[in-house]
Amino acid sequence: MRAVRNVADAIPSVRSAFNGDVEVLLDLGSLERRDDAMLRDQGATGYILRHESLGSRLRCLEDLLELGYRVDTGIISGLPEQSADSIVRDVLLVSELGVHMYSVSPFMPASNTPLAGERAGDVDLALNSISVLRLCYPHLLIPSVSALERTSEGGQARGLAAGANVMTINFTRTADRKRYLIYGDERFVVNRSHVDGILDQLGMKPRTAAFRQTCALPSGDCAASATRP
Repeated sequence: MRAVRNVADAIPSVRSAFNGDVEVLLDLGSLERRDDAMLRDQGATGYILRHESLGSRLRCLEDLLELGYRVDTGIISGLPEQSADSIVRDVLLVSELGVHMYSVSPFMPASNTPLAGERAGDVDLALNSISVLRLCYPHLLIPSVSALERTSEGGQARGLAAGANVMTINFTRTADRKRYLIYGDERFVVNRSHVDGILDQLGMKPRTAAFRQTCALPSGDCAASATRP
């Protein structure tokens, strides 16, 4: 695909601009293994891909891990007809896959979609899921996502208090956001001052390149991972 090739061509320049001291985290959906390998060879270090319990997505995640990517996956909680058992299976999947980062985002209905008329997911369900993940996997990277803030003021601070240990800052210029569908009127855009305010409120200090301070979880059950030093 041309888009993949364009990204691949840009990666060396991005790394050069930071003298190689930067994580290049991609979010390009499910690709063929050869494309994943080509992007890795160009200097990509991480990848975001929701598993959605689909066999094809799970195979892609396994490919990414085998190729040496640091992998971020996760779930949307509070989807219509989603069961508690489904969330439990997703929590256990973390150790089965051996991923580095796992996020929980409360469901937010979007306009012009089949689920536009559904109720938003319960923030407390998302926060409880984050807490369970932290108890099961003490060393896992868990983002406090922007959807928590959009659903409930102070939601990202609550996410950190529940066990999350990652926040991402959006540096896309305001003038450029209209070029991307992801930046709609309904999206909460996290800027540096927002993150600094939350960290000050909670008495926390930021660290850079979170992926460099973690390794993939070993395979095994939840209890084994939770008690690992």
